[in-house]
Amino acid sequence: MTEPSGSLWRQTLSRRKMLLTALTTLGGAYLAGCGGDEDQAPSPTTTASPPRPTSMPAATPSPVAPGRAVWRQIVPSGALPPPRRDHSLVADDAGDRLWLFGGRASGQALNDLWLYDVQQSAWSRVTVDGQTPDARFGHNAVFDIPGQQMVVFGGQKEGDFFADVWAFDVAGGAWSRIAGEGEGPAARYGAGADIDPADGVIYLSHGFTHDGRFDDTWAFGLSSHQWQEQSPSSGLRPVKRCLMRIAFDPERRRLILFAGQTDGTPFLGDLWQFDTGERQWSELPDVGPSPRNLYSMPRAGDGPLLVLFGGDTEAGVNDELWLYDLQQDVWLQPESQDGAPSARRSHDAVWLSSGSMLLFGGDDGGSEVNDLWELTLL
Repeated sequence: MTEPSGSLWRQTLSRRKMLLTALTTLGGAYLAGCGGDEDQAPSPTTTASPPRPTSMPAATPSPVAPGRAVWRQIVPSGALPPPRRDHSLVADDAGDRLWLFGGRASGQALNDLWLYDVQQSAWSRVTVDGQTPDARFGHNAVFDIPGQQMVVFGGQKEGDFFADVWAFDVAGGAWSRIAGEGEGPAARYGAGADIDPADGVIYLSHGFTHDGRFDDTWAFGLSSHQWQEQSPSSGLRPVKRCLMRIAFDPERRRLILFAGQTDGTPFLGDLWQFDTGERQWSELPDVGPSPRNLYSMPRAGDGPLLVLFGGDTEAGVNDELWLYDLQQDVWLQPESQDGAPSARRSHDAVWLSSGSMLLFGGDDGGSEVNDLWELTLL
């Protein structure tokens, strides 16, 4: 990405609001998603404030960064995947193919698999012989480069939650279930997950099930198929939550976790890092996006940026674009965002090796959509 001679990005003040007035008025909080369908009636719960450290480092000035975000809607050829939300989207290492799996539409869980050919700009449904994962939404998926496979964990179908691991071999065109070794995480949906490609480890944290929300952290070795819990035995942890993303930072060997939803607080806005070597959580300055959940946040290739778009907020579905600078630990927002998609939640996005991001689907606040968008940072 080309840098301008001067920074065109601005650091903005946090607009965190915890719905304290609304909670007092209603006597409870709206659980927007965890526990099933966020379209169901609100569930009263006791207001609980997330634990916070006694002190946090101050935000530092941001470096020169790209200044303009340009969106372009892509109109692919061929049949299109049906509209959906809470699906997964991963890209292969060459950035030539995207794999779309599952999600839900009109309350129905899905397990269809779609391939998007970036060069041909065409979708095609993948027909698979043999075993396939159960239909699900709110699951996690990553692309394993050495294994050339998409790996899927967990999710939900109606009242059932999953703790299974599946791999789709993109060359062989077949699914296989991976039997994890040792005790693994409990079944859940709405967790955060990302992959350390160098070590071949998938990290998983937080999420929700019938028993409530989690604050545990796990590692899954792709070569050993071994689960290992990484949760610290002492010290701070992000409050139990779901409907958020985590991203792996290979330079500093850490996970970044932002926002989500917890008991009594439908929209969190806190920011945390997990040192994968020390196995310790610490909170970061959160001067940036307003509290939210159900957003997308892929890492921009090999660069030092996370790219956040949209989500659900106190004010409704959102169309903001934010970057998180992993070198300076600051949020950045562009001076201009041209031709942005409609505000949405429950979508997914991936960064391509060619230097742009593709975003698909979600819920625009009124219905599920199946549009495809490309983002370029200039």
